Amino acid sequence: MTQRFVAILIAVFFLGLIAVMASVTFFVRDPLPIASPRMPVTLAAEGPGPAAGAEVSLDGSYRFDILITLRPSAARPEVALVHPASGGQPVLPDLSEPAPGQLRATGQFTAHGRWEILIEGGQARQSLPFILRE
Repeated sequence: MTQRFVAILIAVFFLGLIAVMASVTFFVRDPLPIASPRMPVTLAAEGPGPAAGAEVSLDGSYRFDILITLRPSAARPEVALVHPASGGQPVLPDLSEPAPGQLRATGQFTAHGRWEILIEGGQARQSLPFILRE
């Protein structure tokens, strides 16, 4: 009788462990793209807003070059880079228009970690988050 009880207890323990491990995917969000020097990352914009997407490129000194693709009806938006963990001032990049429907933002990252590209145009505001690797 005690052998059966121990066997049932072990079976319930392992089934519970499997159920917990299988349910982790319900609690974990989609991972953010990771940008690192000399390895560009493409960010897709979701929902309404002035940008359709962006490509973030970095050099070895963490100077960034972000090419933002604008939606056809969008006017030139304002762009800022924010490091939410620091709570400091946003990084305001130098902006230029290399081609119609594109906006190039250049500047220098000030820290590693989670960053957001904030794009504001008219009444719409978009956030494109990513992680900057050391």
